[in-house]
Amino acid sequence: MSDIRQILTKIYYENDEAKKAEMKKKAAAEDIPAVLTLLEKLAGGDVFVGDSITAADIALFRTMEWVLNIVTGVTLDSYPKLKSINDKVAKEPKIAAWLAKRPETPN
Repeated sequence: MSDIRQILTKIYYENDEAKKAEMKKKAAAEDIPAVLTLLEKLAGGDVFVGDSITAADIALFRTMEWVLNIVTGVTLDSYPKLKSINDKVAKEPKIAAWLAKRPETPN
């Protein structure tokens, strides 16, 4: 996840809008899918390890929220294990309750 966060951080702090747009395009087409492909191979099923949600699962969920807010064209549709993990975290009762009430914040 830190590989994806590094990509997003560079995009987020880029001041040149034309360069930022190119960085987003490359991230969506190459960089992020490369990392997601590796993560898909590491995922054990509907969680990364064990039988219940761990910090790794929550890290994926949070990272994907950031990805979807910054880079268009990225989905988990091609990564069924990651999609399952992400969905499971979003449906966890305490997390779902927070998502329903949290305040909107700017990107």
